[in-house]
Amino acid sequence: MRHLAARLSTAAAVLTAVLVGLVGCTSTTYSCSDGSCSITLTGQGASTEIDPLSLGLSTSGDVLFTLESADEGAATFSVDGTRNECGPGETVMIDQLSVTCTEITEGTLKLTAAAE
Repeated sequence: MRHLAARLSTAAAVLTAVLVGLVGCTSTTYSCSDGSCSITLTGQGASTEIDPLSLGLSTSGDVLFTLESADEGAATFSVDGTRNECGPGETVMIDQLSVTCTEITEGTLKLTAAAE
C-alpha cells in the first residue's frame, strides 16, 4: 500500500510540473514620459494597467494592455478589451490612442502608446 501511495505522490508531482510548464510565465514592464509609454508584454496573457494621464489621455480609469499571442511576424493584443493585430513597425488606432508595435519576437511584444 505504501508503494501505491508513493507512486500516486510521484505522479501528482510530475503532473503539477507539466501543468506549470504549460501555463508559462508572464511579465510586463513599462515606462512613460511626456504622454507616451513604452510597454513590453511577455507571455500569453501578460497584462498591465496604465494611468491614462501617462498616455496623454484625459479619460478616467486605467488602460489595460493584454498580450494574446506573439510570434516572429505578428502579434495579437487587446487594449481595454478591444482586440488588435499588428506586425513590426505597424501602428493601429484604438479610439484616441495610437499604438505602434515596435518589436515582436516569440512570446514578446514591445509597443509604444500615446494619445493621438
